[in-house]
Amino acid sequence: MRVLEGATISEFISERGHHRSYAPSETLFSEGDRSERIYLCEHGRIRVFVTLASGRELTLGSKGAGDLFGELSALD
Repeated sequence: MRVLEGATISEFISERGHHRSYAPSETLFSEGDRSERIYLCEHGRIRVFVTLASGRELTLGSKGAGDLFGELSALD
């Protein structure tokens, strides 16, 4: 298999991955979930947050088009 050859990592993953659309406010995965997937945001925005003991949500960041996420849990 020829790796990258001038392609970005995002292009490489997009060409070889499974494409799926998610509804607004749909949860992709939760803290502590086991995962073997790396996600690539192709369109839109994704909010990364934790839920505090009080029930309040604390936003840690966001991901947008071209951003990868979930790679750390996939490597674990």
